[in-house]
Amino acid sequence: MACIERVPRCHAGDDEGGLSTYGAVSLAFVYAALIGLGVGIALVGIHFPAAVISIAVAALTAVIYIAILLHDEGRVKCSPMDGSPSCAAGVIINIERSFSERGDGIFPFLAWHNCVYLLVTSYYWDRLEEGAANGVLCTGDVGNRNSEVIQCYYYDPRVCSAYSGGVIGLGAGALVGLAAGIAVAAVIGCSTIILCLLAILAAIIVAIVCAVLGAVIGGHAGKASKEDELDEYEDAGTLNVGQLVTVWGNLANVGWNIFWFVNETATHGDASTEINNPYSYCEIDEELALQVGADGCSEMY
Repeated sequence: MACIERVPRCHAGDDEGGLSTYGAVSLAFVYAALIGLGVGIALVGIHFPAAVISIAVAALTAVIYIAILLHDEGRVKCSPMDGSPSCAAGVIINIERSFSERGDGIFPFLAWHNCVYLLVTSYYWDRLEEGAANGVLCTGDVGNRNSEVIQCYYYDPRVCSAYSGGVIGLGAGALVGLAAGIAVAAVIGCSTIILCLLAILAAIIVAIVCAVLGAVIGGHAGKASKEDELDEYEDAGTLNVGQLVTVWGNLANVGWNIFWFVNETATHGDASTEINNPYSYCEIDEELALQVGADGCSEMY
């Protein structure tokens, strides 16, 4: 065991870092939409106009939520980042694969690129900490076993294509829904104030539902269109937790350092340590494949 006295400069916040969206705000939109839908259904047999209004508000909330996510995620995950060529070596402690999160199966435009969490040897701590105003991601292990981790993103062409498809689908669905909503309103008519209200709300609901369905259909179509291009990019699909790897790519700073994106990966087999919950640099530093110079990366800076 080769623990050292040096203490890593870990991120001081509650979250573990990473590229994320609006978090709690997004969750609030989801709950608001579900609550509105539930209230609307409950009111159908009690007060029909109120039920229609509640369902319309729920549908509108869902569209606003999707539009916010599309804008925020596309702006971040499908944009290049300034950085510098660099590399790091260590053991993989976690992998978040594209289209594996809850909801990605229905809304593919929300998916993110593959992200490999790499626990690096202590040799690379200075590299991870340089310019990292918010500190670095750490394992949180006790004592001097605490280790530094870097997020390594692997570009997945399906992610941005699904995003673009979702945007196009949202717009196209809204136009189709607007035409369909007008047709529905015309059928209901406006002979009384109540019927006018119901006609307007029905038109709004139809337009919104079509917009959401358009985003979903467009997202799936966009994802499918890039399936054949996966082989052209560095793939994280064959990597697993516990593997020793060296990664090369664009080291970018977002308050902490990340690889955005990885251009090349070399695997060196599995870590030999039996202490893997969690892994620690104390053992990983002693892996022969990751010794200074042997990893093919240490001298690059």
